[in-house]
Amino acid sequence: MLDTMMHASKLLFVILLIPLISCRTKRAPAAPTTDLRPAQVTFSFVQITDTHLGHGDHDQRTLAVINAINTLPYPVDFVVHTGDIFMDNMLEPRLVEKAAALFGRLKIPCYFVPGNHDILTKHPGETRTLFKKHFGPLAKRVIHKGVPLLFLYTEPLAGGCTFSDYSPLAALSALAGKNLPHAPLLFHHSPSVPDFYGGKFHQLWTAKIRRKWAAALKKIGTIAIFAGHFHRDELQYLGDIPLHVAPPVASYWGRQATFRVYTYDRGRITYRNHYIHR
Repeated sequence: MLDTMMHASKLLFVILLIPLISCRTKRAPAAPTTDLRPAQVTFSFVQITDTHLGHGDHDQRTLAVINAINTLPYPVDFVVHTGDIFMDNMLEPRLVEKAAALFGRLKIPCYFVPGNHDILTKHPGETRTLFKKHFGPLAKRVIHKGVPLLFLYTEPLAGGCTFSDYSPLAALSALAGKNLPHAPLLFHHSPSVPDFYGGKFHQLWTAKIRRKWAAALKKIGTIAIFAGHFHRDELQYLGDIPLHVAPPVASYWGRQATFRVYTYDRGRITYRNHYIHR
């Protein structure tokens, strides 16, 4: 009788223990994680900007740049065009198709962000639709070897064309999300720092908007910012974040056609300019 009672007690103990074991072994789904440390990888990429196609000799300059990129004596993984593909002429018949075919000559992927001369305040809907069809959305994220590349239309922050259904800061937040694998690189057109020309500084961005922008980029651990628009070669800082402003392809103000090759090396950015002699 005693043995029977002991056996029953053991059996009851095991029955009561099974749910506890089951509860302890069940794991909740892993939450998305963000790692703001630089990815420990190395690669090179190209930035071109301000081609202003369909005006002057800019188509020929751009073709020369594309040919030079295709024949670089070292590997590059992709190209980014940081805006002003056109010169307020995006709606001219067949121009966009010709431009898309021109960039289609590149042997590596090419990503685009719109500039102030691409999406126009006089024709916002039409130019936005054309840009999206041939070059991509206003905001885009690509993960390259673990490094998030964020491409963003920011002209509304610089006094440019706005849309009721698009906010650059909200788009940035959506691109970053809750699962950035590593600290990102950010590409846009008009730099958020003052533009110096004609003997004085010109403020494209208000101080309030610039503070919000800087805080948003710092929050997601941005390693570096890449822009164009100034038609000059500049290095600025937004807080602790380097802002690389590349020189243009277009000839305005006597500029020489240029493209820039960056190397990302475990979070460090270096670059060299390549000049096209014509």
